[in-house]
Amino acid sequence: IQLPSSEPSGDGGQQNSPTINHPEYAKYIYELRSLILSKKTYPEYSLRLREHGKIKVVVTIDSSGTIKTVDLAETCPFQRLNNAALALVK
Repeated sequence: IQLPSSEPSGDGGQQNSPTINHPEYAKYIYELRSLILSKKTYPEYSLRLREHGKIKVVVTIDSSGTIKTVDLAETCPFQRLNNAALALVK
């Protein structure tokens, strides 16, 4: 899971990824990332079938911290894994 950092990356970054140099923002992103990673599970059936892939999830969060949208920016060939990635954030 990659979330925008609180510091500019210097590589131009993604156009839609905010880079806000503010301690509260950095703390919020760290806590959000930790929460998401703590709930990450791999679908049992996908494990058995040895399915794997890379999925990028784009999350839009409003100024109050509420998740507004969750979309897949990059999918893998296995819909079960794509669905699990979406469900993890929602």
